[in-house]
Amino acid sequence: MAARNVSPNSNGNSDSGGENNAFIDQLKIQHLRNKTQKLKDEILNNLDSQLEDLLEDFCQEVEESNTHGSSHTNGEVKKTSSRDRELPDKVFVSRRSVLTELFEISHIQTLKNIFIAVLIIFSMNTILADFIEKGGQPIRCMAEAWFQARY
Repeated sequence: MAARNVSPNSNGNSDSGGENNAFIDQLKIQHLRNKTQKLKDEILNNLDSQLEDLLEDFCQEVEESNTHGSSHTNGEVKKTSSRDRELPDKVFVSRRSVLTELFEISHIQTLKNIFIAVLIIFSMNTILADFIEKGGQPIRCMAEAWFQARY
């Protein structure tokens, strides 16, 4: 709010127009406060009614869940025991293993093929090194040991 200079008139009294402006400003402020209070009351009433509705809905849901979980006989609440309830029959579904599903992915197939290729290369390297060093006898011994292990 801007301050207004009040100049004395010819009689030495302050200007009555300045007093009127201050009074009008006070009325405007009071009117704004009244509107703000009314708005505050409306918001609180709306919030209160919505909160009451939510709490009533919650209480109804709790009551419904209690009535479904127990049976009423002569005003007494009787809970169903675990013996009265039967477990549902299990249904076994055959499905593929995780590895089977993984091997269908092309990247995993590539890694599997690389691993097999490296295994074959290392095996060939070992067999050829033994064959060159010992003259072919280790291959025959490995084959005989393998046949004897089977039978």
